[in-house]
Amino acid sequence: MSELTRYQIEKITDEIGKQVEVLMDKISDSPEEHEAKIKKENKNVRIKKAKKLGLNPLKNLEEQIRTRLNEKIIYEIKANKLKHREVAEIIQSSRPNVTAVMNRRIKGFSTDYLLKMSAMIGIYIELEF
Repeated sequence: MSELTRYQIEKITDEIGKQVEVLMDKISDSPEEHEAKIKKENKNVRIKKAKKLGLNPLKNLEEQIRTRLNEKIIYEIKANKLKHREVAEIIQSSRPNVTAVMNRRIKGFSTDYLLKMSAMIGIYIELEF
């Protein structure tokens, strides 16, 4: 076996130091930061898998938007103590449609419908890109 040169020893020491820094960064993350990193990594994996399978990775995003819109609509209607019939008149729709939205049955309604409904009952929506 040959002896290591000073240069080789310094190179190995530098590499070990870099690996220790990486490990320390991982350890020093707060639980919230660590969880956020894992969620981001999982999201990226899901998007890649969806693309490989020929699926739309944004479908989940649309569902999230629709659900949040639905929750906001329900909150506003309840906060203003409006009856289903009154809301139907305001949004120029049928009472059964309002009841379906209030019962979180929104599969048959487009995102556009929910946005219009939101606007007509006074919910201000702002999209950022």
